[in-house]
Amino acid sequence: EMDLDLAQKAVALKPTDAKIQTRLGEAAGAAMKGLSPLKQFPLAREMKKALETAVAASPTDPEANDLLLRYYLAAPGLAGGSVSKAKEIAQRFSQVKPADAQVFQALIAIYTKDYEGAKALLQRAISTDPHLLVAYRELVGLHLMQKPQALDAAAGCCRKALEANPTAIE
Repeated sequence: EMDLDLAQKAVALKPTDAKIQTRLGEAAGAAMKGLSPLKQFPLAREMKKALETAVAASPTDPEANDLLLRYYLAAPGLAGGSVSKAKEIAQRFSQVKPADAQVFQALIAIYTKDYEGAKALLQRAISTDPHLLVAYRELVGLHLMQKPQALDAAAGCCRKALEANPTAIE
């Protein structure tokens, strides 16, 4: 995690760098944790602006799009949250990076509480790209949400992620 002040200074030096804008968006999001909604609002605006700038500079960057999609799903409408904008990102990626698009569609399904649909989308994403760690991570999270928790399924998913990505730290 990048410090917010450091991220802001980095953006001042290279305002058009998509990766730096993504880090600023992440740092602003992290800085919001534990704050009152009133204090979160300016940080939310900064996060949204940074992520939208990152996506504009690098439209096919999965990380920036993932964070922006999550922002659109989590933020209230007053702060720029928008399910339709999240769906636009997923749709745009369906032509560019199908496995990422399936993860994005799964995140939207989770938002709408369609957990079975999300699982199917994540399994398709893993079939499409066995190295896509975010798909495994989200699938493990879905297994752990189940009552009773599907620990065996979650552990199996972790094993598959390690087989496909033996050097991954996540």
